Amino acid sequence: MSNSRAVEILEKAADLLESGTLRWSQNSSYLLCTEQGNEGCAMGAVYLAADCAELMQREDAKIWALDFQNPQNRDAVDLAERRLREKLGPEPGDKLNRLATVETWNDDEGRTLGDVVDLLKTVAKEAASE
Repeated sequence: MSNSRAVEILEKAADLLESGTLRWSQNSSYLLCTEQGNEGCAMGAVYLAADCAELMQREDAKIWALDFQNPQNRDAVDLAERRLREKLGPEPGDKLNRLATVETWNDDEGRTLGDVVDLLKTVAKEAASE
């Protein structure tokens, strides 16, 4: 499993959100195609950065479909997500000390785009230094 590919994915995900190419969203699907453009959460940006998302036309709407046919992409996404979860640490109040999910963290009230971009960049930088 390539750590460098996971780093590349995390950096690209941060760039997609920071540049506005992908508008950041909360409390919705990983990736959405709206009249205002494409939007997604932290993990949606990771999937898009890893080339694991394809925009498809369905009847009246365009939808994002996740595609993990390439096992190298799936492995790199898994590694990127694991590193993000390790950085987030345990879910607050979880007596079993389970790691927080990126989706739950992304959707927390008060979370900002800056928080998400900072997390992606920090984890990428830490992973690159290993």
